[in-house]
Amino acid sequence: MNAVCPGPVETPVLGDFEESMGKENLDALVADGGISGAVLTGMIPPPEI
Repeated sequence: MNAVCPGPVETPVLGDFEESMGKENLDALVADGGISGAVLTGMIPPPEI
């Protein structure tokens, strides 16, 4: 599956969204090609670092 998940976009509704979700949560978006989701669901083992 391919998906596009952009970060927050500066629009008039962004202030309300930041207020309800918390600005710190919006600033902490991870863009890693889905590897975090695959590891967290057990689909693949965690990478060795």
